[in-house]
Amino acid sequence: MTVLNGKVAIVTGGGRLRCIGRGTAVALAKLGASVVVTGTGRDSLSYPPDEKSTGWNDIDSTADQVRSYGVSALPLVVDVSNETHVNDMIEIVMREYGRIDILVNNAAYKRGPDRVPITQLDPERSIHQELMILGEALNGTISNLKFLFAELVLMKKLEEL
Repeated sequence: MTVLNGKVAIVTGGGRLRCIGRGTAVALAKLGASVVVTGTGRDSLSYPPDEKSTGWNDIDSTADQVRSYGVSALPLVVDVSNETHVNDMIEIVMREYGRIDILVNNAAYKRGPDRVPITQLDPERSIHQELMILGEALNGTISNLKFLFAELVLMKKLEEL
């Protein structure tokens, strides 16, 4: 028996081969948690060379790694900056597992051509770019917490009945 047997974790931003979300999802699985892995559902044509060469398949590959530890995995495409997506995610997880014990808010702003090493940032645009990225990450975090908190309050009220 491991310390997280029977627990359910949501890890946002877990679709990339080289990302904190994937490593976190796998670590939670090693400890016995069932893991819901979310990602953007990005097009495989946009995968970097290392992901293409290994046959990586975004959140599905992370879910496969989670399952290799004998626990359940549920890959979901979720835009954490969209409250409807987040609410739907919480509803799906509650329907599938009946509980949420751990939330890892790892998702951040998607990569794009404007994402360059800090030494190459245009000084005129760098503050705007960073605020945009930070705002997107915070919006997703707040949405996740808002809907999860509402679900936890409802669960607590049901326990008291």
